[in-house]
Amino acid sequence: MKTYHLLGREDSRIVALAQVLSDLGHTIKVWDQPVHMFEKSEWLTSRSKESFADRAEWIVSEEHDYLVQQTDLQVHHYHRFISQLLPQFTSIAVHGIQDRKTLAQWMCRVFSSFSPTSYLLDETWAKGTQEDDSYFIYEEDEQIAARFSYQPDYAVITSMNDRLPHLFRNRQELRQSFLTMASQVRKRVIACGDDFNTHILLTIRPAFYYGFGANNDLVAKNVKETSEGFIFDVFLDKQFLERFRISRRHLQSVQQALAIISVAVLEGVELEKLRDAILEGSRIY
Repeated sequence: MKTYHLLGREDSRIVALAQVLSDLGHTIKVWDQPVHMFEKSEWLTSRSKESFADRAEWIVSEEHDYLVQQTDLQVHHYHRFISQLLPQFTSIAVHGIQDRKTLAQWMCRVFSSFSPTSYLLDETWAKGTQEDDSYFIYEEDEQIAARFSYQPDYAVITSMNDRLPHLFRNRQELRQSFLTMASQVRKRVIACGDDFNTHILLTIRPAFYYGFGANNDLVAKNVKETSEGFIFDVFLDKQFLERFRISRRHLQSVQQALAIISVAVLEGVELEKLRDAILEGSRIY
């Protein structure tokens, strides 16, 4: 196990990573002052010689890189560190213009119920597990993933519609970012086929599609609203797979459930365990 200094406590990503690494058994030291208040010379002076001499490795966000340049510290930038951490797990990235936070949280609950699962979503949703054969679920935006060459085993894409987030200047830039991100996935890209924009992914690689449309690989049929939520039948390659129940009111929750089911099916998760985990996970918001 290692000792890591994490620089930038005001950055929620750093706080979340500190929790994950601590759970993984590493020793974590987070500098307890907001770094934006200091110039580089002041910051270096404020650190004790012991802090620099303990052979710890440093993790910093890119915006704080100027503080550690031209020093003898062993430094990892946040995003590059994450890209190096992922191969230790079966990693699942959650992408999309809409609903990725809700989906990622639900997926964490589901996978944690039947398998050791680490996750890194934000400072309140972060956990590490030291067990073998574990999953790592994280939420990331497409621009960052494309820029820093993340290579997850699976990438789930909830939507690629034309609502441009502030990160992208135009529709072409958005699409290219998704394509670059998808090209780096190790095993399978999983996308909501009901959003026709996601079909552009087929220009670079096969994709596994879920949704209500009959042409998807995983399809929800016979969807019925109940007093508790929804009941629906799931078909894989036009063959009946299982009937699922969820305790959520919005129809898009059925699509989110299909996204989770898609990953689980590709991973060979037992259907009875999956069915129960989907329902239980849907009861918590």
